[in-house]
Amino acid sequence: MEEGCHAVCPNNVAYRVFWMLLSQRMKPIYFIYTCVAYVLAYLTIDICLPALPGMQAYFGVSVASLQAVLSVYLFGLTFSQLFFAPMIDRYGYRLFALIGVVGFVFASLACAYSPSLDVLLVMRFFQAVFAALVALVARASMPRLYSADEMVKILLIVGPLMSLSPAFAPMLGGYLSWLFSWRAIFVFLLIFGLVHTILTWKAQRLGPVEGVDHSFKIRDVLGNYLFILKRPQFLACLLAIMSTFFAYFTYLSESPFIFHHLGYTDKAIGHFYLYLAVAYVVGSLSARFSMRYVSSNTILYIGFCLNGLGSLCMMIAGLFVFHVAFFMIWPMMIFVAGNGFSNTVLMSKGASYFPKRAAYAVALLNAFGLMSSGLASSVVQALTHGQLFRLGLLNTAVIIFGISAFFLFYLRPTAGAPK
Repeated sequence: MEEGCHAVCPNNVAYRVFWMLLSQRMKPIYFIYTCVAYVLAYLTIDICLPALPGMQAYFGVSVASLQAVLSVYLFGLTFSQLFFAPMIDRYGYRLFALIGVVGFVFASLACAYSPSLDVLLVMRFFQAVFAALVALVARASMPRLYSADEMVKILLIVGPLMSLSPAFAPMLGGYLSWLFSWRAIFVFLLIFGLVHTILTWKAQRLGPVEGVDHSFKIRDVLGNYLFILKRPQFLACLLAIMSTFFAYFTYLSESPFIFHHLGYTDKAIGHFYLYLAVAYVVGSLSARFSMRYVSSNTILYIGFCLNGLGSLCMMIAGLFVFHVAFFMIWPMMIFVAGNGFSNTVLMSKGASYFPKRAAYAVALLNAFGLMSSGLASSVVQALTHGQLFRLGLLNTAVIIFGISAFFLFYLRPTAGAPK
């Protein structure tokens, strides 16, 4: 860590986090900046969901073609983080945070006035590239400032705030699409980006990372990534995150079309995702409360159990009933509550192993998680054909794989201390 720890009562999690927010270690403006930066990249994914059927009618394309609006964005988030991580460490976090948010504003403007689906997809890719910079800088800043336990506790405060975006974003997108058109969604994102530009200018002050080789040679960059991937515990966190992201995005990609087929409007579809936000908030707050009594590993295992239970319930529900939205929503609520327990711990553990290579570690965690999300949105239609049972079966298999891989690598001995 680059700053010393302050002595506070270790048993009072709420007081500890609140005290840090008011201290020089995490000023309120930096807390707001962090929350907005986390939300921006993922809000941009979910806000489009209710408008996908409307976009399909406007452009006159197939369902599979429209799902590229999600997959292109996710792949843009993925690979741009891997590309920018070495530059951020070398040239400073503040510079790239500003480049990211300004670029996001212009990309959102271009999306709003796209004349065709092809142009929209290109602009969505650039929107993702700049959004990735915003999210990467915010997340990579934390291992430079806080310990692993402090990160878990802070993210369990930030997490519920972040979780509101995947739910309120579709609801907001549904209203914007219903009242105006799908283009209004991107105008809103433009305004949101302008607000974050001000926050970034005021809050982000971190410069380059010292004491680490910042060579841009392909061999050296790949060497840094391979150095991180060789740690079994990091790989365990990475594979578990990939499985939860994949399962979550199979639902996000397929559910709008299933709901629309069942006769629900864009506005109603947007409301359905609010239940997922409630589930995530309940999971995160329960995990935060549990930190006072149990270890972070126990919280992680609870999350795994809820992930598996939710997927199984969806598969069982698909065997008996399919014509009511409730039987799609409640199993996913169980699954998302599990994410509230597990994902914060997985991200914090993975990033904390390499404080001097924070941008590299965070880029790998985010990139591979989003890569699995993009893969999910690309293949879910072909694998499930809009059937709830197949969706539950697919997610159950993926979660079993992720949990098994986690324990396989996490329990392996590691050579040497992280750097």
